[in-house]
Amino acid sequence: MAPEWLLEHSQPEWVDRYGKRLDEERLPAGEEARQAWGESVGQDGMFLLHALFDPQAPTWLGEIPAVDVLRRVWVQNYQQSEGKLSWRSLDNIAPAALYISSPYDLDAHYSKKRSTSWVGDIRPPDRNV
Repeated sequence: MAPEWLLEHSQPEWVDRYGKRLDEERLPAGEEARQAWGESVGQDGMFLLHALFDPQAPTWLGEIPAVDVLRRVWVQNYQQSEGKLSWRSLDNIAPAALYISSPYDLDAHYSKKRSTSWVGDIRPPDRNV
C-alpha cells in the first residue's frame, strides 16, 4: 500500500531474508542458530514497527490491517526488557485460542490430536487426501 515509504524504511538484506515464505526446511539448523535467526527477525520487526509508528510517519500506515497483524504477531512473540529484545518463552505467550498461528489466516490455530499437529481448522487434517 506504500511501496515508496517501505523502500525508504527497509534494509537491503530483507529482500533475501523475507522474499520467500518461510518453511520449516529453511530454518537454520541447531537451537543456537535458530535463536539467533529469531532474534534478528525480531530486530527487523521492531525496526519496521518503530518506523511505522514514528510521529513523522503518515498516520494511515498504522491503520493498514497487515500492519496491525505484524504488530500483534511481533508482540505475541517478542518482548523487550531493559532495552534487550528476546523471544518470549513458552510460558509467556498467548494461549492457542488467542495466538496468531498464521498471519495469512487469523482464524487458524495450532492444534494437536494424538500424534498429529497442524495449523488451521480445529479438525485434524484428513490423512487420506
